Amino acid sequence: NDDDDDEIIKVKKNRIELLNQEKEKCLIYIVKQNTLVLLSNAIGVYLQRGQIRLINNELDIAQEDLDKAKALIDSFTRSSFYKEIVSTIEKAKSSSSSSSSSFSSNHQDQDFVCYEKAFGILQRLDAAVLGSLAVCFFKTDLIRNGGAGVMGGMAYGMQRILRNAEQKHPEQGELLLLHGDILSQLGDFGGALKKFKAAAEASAIEIINTMNDQDDVTKTDILPSPPSPSPSSSAASS
Repeated sequence: NDDDDDEIIKVKKNRIELLNQEKEKCLIYIVKQNTLVLLSNAIGVYLQRGQIRLINNELDIAQEDLDKAKALIDSFTRSSFYKEIVSTIEKAKSSSSSSSSSFSSNHQDQDFVCYEKAFGILQRLDAAVLGSLAVCFFKTDLIRNGGAGVMGGMAYGMQRILRNAEQKHPEQGELLLLHGDILSQLGDFGGALKKFKAAAEASAIEIINTMNDQDDVTKTDILPSPPSPSPSSSAASS
C-alpha cells in the first residue's frame, strides 16, 4: 500500500510539473504576442500620423513621425527577439521544403503561427515607412524648387531610400509602382516604365503565392498613395 501511495504521489507531482510547464509556455507566448501587437501599433500610429501630415504638406513634422516609426523598426530588428522570429520561420520553411504536404498545415506550433504573421506585418510596415519617407523627400524637393520637378538633394535621398526599400522588400509591388510614378513626374519615362513592369511582375507573383497559401490572411493596404499626377500644382499652392 505504501508503494502504491508513493507511486500515486509521484504521478501527481509529474502532472503538476507538466501543468506548470504548460502554464509557463502559455505566459511566455502571451507576453511575446502582446509585445508584437504593441510594437506594431506604435509603429502604425507614427506611420499614419506621418502620412496625414504628409498629405497636408506638413513635411518637417511628417518626417519626424516617419523617422520615429523607422527607429522603432530598426531597433527591433537588432534585438534577439527578432532574430528568434527569423530563425523560427527559416527552420519551419527548411523542414517544410522536404515534405510534399502543405507548408501551413505542417506547422501549427503557436510560436511559428505568431511569428509568421508578425513578420509579415513588420515587413509591410517597414515598406510603408520607407515609401512614405521617399514621398516626403520628393515633396520637400518640389516645394523647395517651386514645383519645377528638378532633382535636388532631397530627391536624390528619395531615390536612395526607394532603392534600399526595393532591395529589402522585392515582393512589395507598391514600392515599385510608387518609384515609377515619381520617376515619370521627373521626366525619366524609361526608368518609370521599368519600374511599372517590375511592379506588375511582383504583383503577379504575390497573387500566385496568395492563391497557393491556405492561410487566408487579409493584408491591410498601409503603403502610401503615390504622389498626385501633378504634384507641382499642390507644391505651388502651398
